[in-house]
Amino acid sequence: MDSFPDSTETPEGEFQDRRQAPRRAVIGRARLILGTADSGGQQHSYDCVVLESSDRGCRIAADFIPPIKGLFTIEFAGGARSQAVVRWAETNELGLELVETDRLSLASDPE
Repeated sequence: MDSFPDSTETPEGEFQDRRQAPRRAVIGRARLILGTADSGGQQHSYDCVVLESSDRGCRIAADFIPPIKGLFTIEFAGGARSQAVVRWAETNELGLELVETDRLSLASDPE
């Protein structure tokens, strides 16, 4: 990737953080769920690891990440689910924006 959307280089050559929400380091399991009842009822799921999160999104890693377009569901270890969209992708990592979150479940999720 040529540019990093979360930072900009200053004239002094330093990077300035442009993130809108602070990041928290996390090591937790999650599952990407692709497909809905609208797609003939077929769903495919892929295990992943949440590396860091914020109120607006998260960074995940997996051995295999399928091409993802549009909205999909991410289910966190405690059962909380959110609709998400991919904002950036690298070989084995994705940056996700959470667009609809089960906030009650996330708040009570100990993981």
